Amino acid sequence: MTPTDDTFNVLGRLPKGRVAIEASAGTGKTYTLAALATRYLAEEEIAASELLIVTFTRAATAELRSRIRDQMVRSVAVLRGDVPDGEADQLSIHLRADQADVRRVRLERAMSDFDAAVISTMHSFAAQLRTTLGISAAIDADASLTTEVSPLIKQACADALAAASVADIAVG
Repeated sequence: MTPTDDTFNVLGRLPKGRVAIEASAGTGKTYTLAALATRYLAEEEIAASELLIVTFTRAATAELRSRIRDQMVRSVAVLRGDVPDGEADQLSIHLRADQADVRRVRLERAMSDFDAAVISTMHSFAAQLRTTLGISAAIDADASLTTEVSPLIKQACADALAAASVADIAVG
């Protein structure tokens, strides 16, 4: 396959703003996200707490967190000179090409603060957001997502009948 202008290159210019990666299974999404997270932490003035990575499943979340941490550890080892050139991965070689000491320090700081990064499932992120906004927005903090609507319909019908009964008693 010959790269075209719209082919994404993980070692190319870092995307700005929001980034959405959509691809089929087994195409390298996890590798790409881990590489991009590592690059942002090494090349930009951002802290681990500024990362927000949202995915579908808990397993994917755990895998992403592990792969990002592993990539940072590998890259720091290469940037320190602890890894022979022939054993260094392409991303770490890319990071070493410019401002290696600055990037190493940034990654070391990111590694120590990595637990502050938000890497979660969509549902977990939505729940965190709902909890945060619950203080300032009209959102029921005890609300939960469900796919089973039968109990809700029964409760709504019971509430409507009870309200109608109360209205009939008050008028009568």
